[in-house]
Amino acid sequence: MMVVWLLVTLLLIAGCTYPGPVEPTPTSAPAPAPVSLWDAYRRADATVRTEASDAELVSASTQWQAIDPDRLLETPSYWTFVFFSSSQRTVFDLTADADQVQVVNRTQIWSAPQILEPGRWQEGPRDALSIFLAYGGREFLEAHSEATVSLHLAANEDGKAIWSIAALDVATRETISLQIDAANLQVLTISP
Repeated sequence: MMVVWLLVTLLLIAGCTYPGPVEPTPTSAPAPAPVSLWDAYRRADATVRTEASDAELVSASTQWQAIDPDRLLETPSYWTFVFFSSSQRTVFDLTADADQVQVVNRTQIWSAPQILEPGRWQEGPRDALSIFLAYGGREFLEAHSEATVSLHLAANEDGKAIWSIAALDVATRETISLQIDAANLQVLTISP
């Protein structure tokens, strides 16, 4: 009888002191690591050349959503690139983040796109983004906290490298956009 009473007492004590299952603590996902344009381009170029040794850069792009104006100048977490192979008559779309680069699409085309020649754009978009902020981008982003900002680099019809920066508030459909010459950082167009 004493053994049964001792077992019951131990079970009661264990039941009283056992806290039960622990609820998992919600954690936010870690922020993606930043990747510079030059690093992403270098790795994308090496990746695409395994499929087409003559591939040349057509464009580079990235995007931010609901970004604070001051954080816009920080290095983004991913880039997308378009390369063209004249021998294969194929355009390759690639994505690059801090961890990996991958070809996400291949499209055969008949007309060759304008190639983006090496130049000052390789220093990155920070100066172009600063100009965008100075020409109304800061005020736009402060007034439209949920805006999406897109950055695109490509050659125009004259072969000049052009930064195109556009911000869009999806809810109100308000926009602001600038085109900036990547070689001399001259503002070419502004569209409120």
